[in-house]
Amino acid sequence: MSKQTMTARVEFVFQINEKQLRNAITSLLSEKTKSSVPRRKETFPDIDPGSALKEARIRKGLSQKEVAEQVGVSQVYISQMETQKRVIGEEIARQLGKALNVDHRIFLL
Repeated sequence: MSKQTMTARVEFVFQINEKQLRNAITSLLSEKTKSSVPRRKETFPDIDPGSALKEARIRKGLSQKEVAEQVGVSQVYISQMETQKRVIGEEIARQLGKALNVDHRIFLL
């Protein structure tokens, strides 16, 4: 009996200029980067944490209320983070990352 392997390709599309692309590649390849996934601002400086949160939530197919329940905050709290009326802290970012199955650092400044 042979094992079958399934692979999937996931694409994220961002409109960035050539300089931003070079910076992103440099950041990803830099030995100074402490992990394989740099903070969002190092790779995509023009994407705010709130937009990253909203995009990750939508891609996962969840409502603000569903994410709020998983993270243990109110729906209003999620809305405020998405609209940048509230800063996303380290601990909430970790919980959001876990709930949305993404690296939490995309939500940090």
